[in-house]
Amino acid sequence: MTNVAPEIKARECRFAVHIPTRSSDIPDYHLVKEILHLENGEIKPNVRFVKDYKRTFFVTKKPYRNHQQKKEYETFDKLHRYECTQSELRIKVAKALDKAWSNANLRQLAESPYLYGSDISSTSIIKQEYRQQWPDTVTPYRVSFFDIETDVVHGTNDPILATLVFEDTILTIAQASFVKGYSEPHERLETLLKKYLKPYMDKYQFKMDFRIVEGPVELIKEVFSTAHKWSPDFLAIWNMDFDIPRIIETLEKYGVDPKTIFSDPKLPAALQFCKYKKGSTKKVTASGQVKPKNPSEQWHSLYCPAGFYVIDAMCTNRFVRQGEQEEPDYKLDSILNKELGVRKLTFEEANAYHELEWHKFMQERYPFEYIVYNIFDCVGMLELENKTTDLSQALPVQCDITDFARYNSQTKRFADRYHFFLLERGKVISTIPPAEEKDPTAEADGEEDSDEVILNADDDEDISKKNEVLGLRNWIVTLPAHMTVLGRRCIAENPNLHTLIRGMVYDSDAVSAYPSCTAVANVSRETTVREIIDILGVDETAFRRHNINLLQGHVNALEYACEMHGLPTPQNALQYFEDLV
Repeated sequence: MTNVAPEIKARECRFAVHIPTRSSDIPDYHLVKEILHLENGEIKPNVRFVKDYKRTFFVTKKPYRNHQQKKEYETFDKLHRYECTQSELRIKVAKALDKAWSNANLRQLAESPYLYGSDISSTSIIKQEYRQQWPDTVTPYRVSFFDIETDVVHGTNDPILATLVFEDTILTIAQASFVKGYSEPHERLETLLKKYLKPYMDKYQFKMDFRIVEGPVELIKEVFSTAHKWSPDFLAIWNMDFDIPRIIETLEKYGVDPKTIFSDPKLPAALQFCKYKKGSTKKVTASGQVKPKNPSEQWHSLYCPAGFYVIDAMCTNRFVRQGEQEEPDYKLDSILNKELGVRKLTFEEANAYHELEWHKFMQERYPFEYIVYNIFDCVGMLELENKTTDLSQALPVQCDITDFARYNSQTKRFADRYHFFLLERGKVISTIPPAEEKDPTAEADGEEDSDEVILNADDDEDISKKNEVLGLRNWIVTLPAHMTVLGRRCIAENPNLHTLIRGMVYDSDAVSAYPSCTAVANVSRETTVREIIDILGVDETAFRRHNINLLQGHVNALEYACEMHGLPTPQNALQYFEDLV
């Protein structure tokens, strides 16, 4: 009697990766990481390859091309619908806009007021199609935790140690040179695990898989071949901007192409790729100052076609809590202490050493304790995730259908959801034209660029006039003291003295609320009748201040009337009556 495989009841899309074609004889592919829900109740991961997937875009029909400015959206009856692969999109868009000769990229073509729906990525469309077909299949993401330690003794900076924790298994791989001269290495490690990590080993019933390999390349290959086999949804790293660049540099140093390590092993070489994109390191404040970003604010991305997505657990911890009080620092030790009341492993023998010197001392004198230290970093992340569920639940819910690489862009997430909201109502969202000026600190990356934009402060006024909107300078408006109630009387020696100390103050942070504030207020081109550009005779700083003040209710009418409408001040009015007398 033959065993019949259980039927698939539903499919759940974790993420999709576009694998662009590099020549006319190679098809366009998408890797889709999905979870299969079987009739017998079992769920299992699956990596699926979709060939020549067709996505849509829309162009205004010629009789309706009677406007020069972009609309917010257009209805189906006024649009031509086109289908193409993601790799063909630029060429097909240019042809549909009668610009077949143009070598402009997709963002530049998006300047046209007649192009719709091309901003949404094929990967988001695929994820949405899964949601529509199987809306009730929602399960937590399966997360693995990864950490490396690099050589700080001999100056190679090569990974000498790596740990990957997933479900009930700990995989730790060490270079042979790191444990050279020590007998019975497996028994030594087992003893130290019982000494330092017994509560965690018992709690999760971990199975320890300790392997010793010859060199750094073998170490990296072993880890990622296992990750491909296990196929977790996320491969989480605390501060991946250390681990991933170091791994890529090591592979390249020894003549190994990183794409062969990170890409799914089932893919032929022609379809493999690997690109690490570092998140922007600078930001522009509301006052126009350029400031460095904290490492926890930098959203890094590793683009590769694999059955797992490499994600930064440190940045996730911060971004999931956007709007909350910022932590003093986002080191793993600090977050573990705050959330769990535990610290990273320390050893009495090394108490006299700190930072780099501590790592040198441990690598030279106590290699097996150092291995336990490396293991606990991953176990600590697992403990943290089990409490916060940032990666297994919060981030996927917040990200919705948007690619994880764009999770840091709240506007992108809103636009993706809005795209399908309009489609259900017979409308298509317009495209976003290129920014006036890209962040000079960010690397150019074609159509995958982040939509973080800065404006040159010197050109801000000219750009705002060109676009007929207020400039972006001086967005922070502090209402002066004469627009507030008198301060508290809290000086013991003079109880009648009003100080500048106030007990009831608040901050109306409209900039940080974008785009949520515009969604809640239903602000759009369709609902906006007029937008203030200028008020003749009134300084821009003054009307900014007064219009912000209007949000606070029926207050300060006297100051508003005097400055905005030119009415006399009380002093001038009093002088006028005195002159009459």
